[in-house]
Amino acid sequence: MAIGSAIRLSILSLGMSRLFELLFARPVASLLVVVGMVAAVSVGALQLEVDFSPEQVYSGQDDAVAFSEEHKKLFRFEDTLILIVLESTDERDLVRSDCFKWLTRLADSAEDIEGVRSVTSVVTLSRPTFRSIIAGEAKWETWLPAELFENEDYTRQKLDGLPLLNDTLISSNRRLMLTLVDIDPQERQIQKARDHLRRINELLETDPPPTGTTTFLSGVPAIRVDVIDSIVEDQMHMVPVCSLLFLAVSFFMFRSVKVTFLSMISCLVSVGLASGLMGWFGVTFSVMSNMIPPLLLIIAAANSVHLLSRFQVEIAQCDAPDYVECARRTMNEMSRTCALTLCTTGVGFGSLILARADLLQKLAIQAATGMACCYLGLMLVIPQTLVLCAPALAATSKRLRETNSQTRLAAFGQVIVRHNRLICVVHILLAIVTLWMCRNIAINSYMFETYDGDHPTMQAVNKLDDQMSGLVSLEVQLRGPVDRMLSPECAAAMAEIRREISADERVTFYRDYIEILSVLDHGRVLSDDPEVVRRSLRFVERTLRKVDVSNLASPFLNQDQNAARVMLRLRDVGSAGMNDLIGKVTQIMEKHLPEDIEFRVTGDAYLHAVCMDAFVRDLFNSLLAASAVIFLLITLLFRSLKVGLISAIPNLFPLVTTLGYMQVRGYELTAANVIVFAISLGIAVDDTIHFLARYRDEIARKAVPDAINGTLRSSGRAIVLTSVLIVSGLSVLVFSEFVPTRRFAELTAVTMCSALPGDILLLPALLSLFGKRRSEPEGQKNAPEDRVST
Repeated sequence: MAIGSAIRLSILSLGMSRLFELLFARPVASLLVVVGMVAAVSVGALQLEVDFSPEQVYSGQDDAVAFSEEHKKLFRFEDTLILIVLESTDERDLVRSDCFKWLTRLADSAEDIEGVRSVTSVVTLSRPTFRSIIAGEAKWETWLPAELFENEDYTRQKLDGLPLLNDTLISSNRRLMLTLVDIDPQERQIQKARDHLRRINELLETDPPPTGTTTFLSGVPAIRVDVIDSIVEDQMHMVPVCSLLFLAVSFFMFRSVKVTFLSMISCLVSVGLASGLMGWFGVTFSVMSNMIPPLLLIIAAANSVHLLSRFQVEIAQCDAPDYVECARRTMNEMSRTCALTLCTTGVGFGSLILARADLLQKLAIQAATGMACCYLGLMLVIPQTLVLCAPALAATSKRLRETNSQTRLAAFGQVIVRHNRLICVVHILLAIVTLWMCRNIAINSYMFETYDGDHPTMQAVNKLDDQMSGLVSLEVQLRGPVDRMLSPECAAAMAEIRREISADERVTFYRDYIEILSVLDHGRVLSDDPEVVRRSLRFVERTLRKVDVSNLASPFLNQDQNAARVMLRLRDVGSAGMNDLIGKVTQIMEKHLPEDIEFRVTGDAYLHAVCMDAFVRDLFNSLLAASAVIFLLITLLFRSLKVGLISAIPNLFPLVTTLGYMQVRGYELTAANVIVFAISLGIAVDDTIHFLARYRDEIARKAVPDAINGTLRSSGRAIVLTSVLIVSGLSVLVFSEFVPTRRFAELTAVTMCSALPGDILLLPALLSLFGKRRSEPEGQKNAPEDRVST
């Protein structure tokens, strides 16, 4: 097996060498061919689909998700409702004729939209009037006839007489009214949702709301479309800004327009190749995929800096350098090193495939594909860049040699070797203190952590939470014979359940099947008199058998399946608070429900609470898997278990530092925050690999202290500059509209900043303590004078 692996590696190296020779021979022509081919592939980026839905996160919890879908089919799909909210903007409330007339016109127009199943508002409500229960005859009458719109006093009395309407279709303060547009569940695709919202907006523009009012849209379809539009807008801004930032940093480093331009092309080739291929293959971008293009640009830029810096080192080692030969040595050596660094970054992302969430699995595949495209882009463009820009890079290298930077780096290396034990002890103590500080850090994820509180979408959500029933739904499905669930015993149990659950301040709204059915008998079922309740339940049961009232009852009672529904609306208290509330609801149900009535908790809040815990656990497992694979790769590359173990320490320390930073900032361990650890590990370890690769060359002909000094002189500046480049590039993500994207940028930047001292301080200290030692370095007698330069 070892012989076979060696043969395959030799064949691959030979193939890469021949590719480089071809690119060296015709640099301009080959560069134009590469750019042209990638431009053709990049057209596929226009085909990229963008979508996001909670199901992408919850996928993997198959039993809970499947039950939730079945529950919706039994009763109603809440996630297909588009909410048209009419809001008063002056001192008047909305109980007035012009508002009712406008709502009537809106309902009539919205019902004509293709794919709309029903439209519900205070002006479309109807109630049954029974002519003969025995004959099964009932007449449905409009609750608020048009001829009564002008009689505002009478309308207010009717609203006061129907408390079940409060916080469902009209707020208690009468300043918000909802129109519920129910979309066919088969048309939940994002393009269909976008079309429905466009048609509704056209209706609102054609027939504006009355004077002193305004409208806004909310509900799951509206939020999904808004998130997707924000993703597209982010990409339109962040990638160009990130490119300009790289141009500025690259020009500062190499002081050459040609070098800056060609290295930028290598980065754009990587991004264009990845985006184009994903577009042609029908990949769907999610809110998590939003970070891939700018991150890919940053990683490609960092690796290009290492390649160009290594070329300068090769030039500096020759008195009369042959630029093509220097480029050949650079590419032959660095092609393997870059392959490993991008492989470790890909492993960091790829470890997310171990998670059960569809969202993370797709992110893992997309990012790993991006790393492969990044490597291909660098290998197809950087060789020509080295040949075409050799004089400019040589001039920059000469200017750097004439400065005192080498002296400072050499002095820095001597200090590290002299105080290596102190450096290691300080890092260990800092890690212990940080872990102790973070011992009680909370694991908590919020349903609406996508936007800041002042974002229009969140302002709409907060208004619905404060004045209406809200959007976060927790539901309970009851199972038992219908006549049993309509018994006085069950009605009394539901009354106690209703009272105890409604008293919890986290619950903004409560509704159960008993309350809905009470409308059939003018609310008598909710009486405190047991005898009145008994007679009313008998009437309701007889009505359900004889009269078709499914229009009223079906959202809360399915007689065919012997199922009933309890619906709660909650504040977004996070997964920890939701888990606590779910436990409380379960205890209340077990305490009061008769033993022959079964129940099961479901709903979006339940899925979020349960799935987010599994989500975070999966991410921690991904981190462990990524750590093991990355350090195994380093061990195999350098053929030393000791080197693999040494490299692990300076790369795990930044993760501990980031955890401490989260504690200081008051951040909780949300799903978006935990993703940072696996991905940051894959990025941060890149500089470690570049340092070790150079150290391996130095230790072959020098003692350990001299090898460390030589490595710092040749690779130290590139490591510092690439770290600055990555942190600067990540700063672009801070301007994203998405809180998770901004948090990812912030925490990854902290990880990279703390990884820098790990690579140029802790790693050399560990190597000087435990690294390979020789009394007389191999080849020292015949080794040429060291002329390693930055």
